[in-house]
Amino acid sequence: MNRIKKTLFRLLRKVLMVIITALVMLNISYGLQSVSEITNEFTGTGRHTPPQENTITVTVSKVWIPAANHPQSIAVQLYRNGAPHGNPVILNDGNGWKHIWTGLDESSVWTVDEPDVPAGYAKTITGLVRDGFVITNTRSNTPGNPDKPTEPDKPVEPKDPDIPTGPGFPPKPNVPAKPNEPTTPDEPVVPDNPVVPGIPYQPIDPGKPPKTGDDTDARLWFIALASCAYILRHILFIKKEKEGE
Repeated sequence: MNRIKKTLFRLLRKVLMVIITALVMLNISYGLQSVSEITNEFTGTGRHTPPQENTITVTVSKVWIPAANHPQSIAVQLYRNGAPHGNPVILNDGNGWKHIWTGLDESSVWTVDEPDVPAGYAKTITGLVRDGFVITNTRSNTPGNPDKPTEPDKPVEPKDPDIPTGPGFPPKPNVPAKPNEPTTPDEPVVPDNPVVPGIPYQPIDPGKPPKTGDDTDARLWFIALASCAYILRHILFIKKEKEGE
C-alpha cells in the first residue's frame, strides 16, 4: 500500500514538473517575441514596414457632448489641398472613435471634416496635423422651428360702437342730431306802385368853389399896415421941412 502511494506521488510530481516547464517556456517565448517586435520597430526589420521618408501621419478623434445617447457611427473624410483624398472612414465604438492615416505627403495640406453632421448636433473641428484633429459634436438644445401661425381674420368694425362709461372711462360724447334740410326761401314781393325818388337839389353856381375861411382878420391887418405907412410918411415929411428952414 505504501509502495503504491509513493509511486502515485512520483507520477504526480513529474506531471507538475512538465506543466511548470511548459509554462516557463511559453512565457520565455512570448517575452522574446515582444523584445523582437520592439527591436524591429526601431531597426526597421521584421514584419513592420519602416516609415517612408517625407511622409506624415494624420490622426482624427471624435468627441460627443453629451457623451451618451449619440449616433452609433459617423463618417470622416480626409482632404488633400482642399480635395477629398481616398474614401471616408467610419468612426465608432469598435475603433474607439479614432483613425490614423499614415504615409501622407508632408508637402501637401491635410485637413479632415465630417460631411454629414447628425441632426440636432453642431460640429466643431480643432487641432493641427502635428497634434491630430478633434471633431466635436455638441447636441443642440434649441427646439425645432414652430409652425407658422395662421393669419387671423380681419375684425369687423361695428357701425355704432358702444363707448364704455363709468370710473376710468371718458364720458360718452353728446353727438348732435343731424340737421334738417334747409327750406327754400320765399320769393320777395314786388310792390305794385313803387315810389320814384325826386330830382336832387342843384346848386346855382356849381363851378365856384365854396367859401371855406373868414377874411375879417386880413382886412384889419391891411388897415393897420396902411395907417403905419401913412404915419411914417408924415413924420418923414415934417422932418424934411424942418431941415429946409
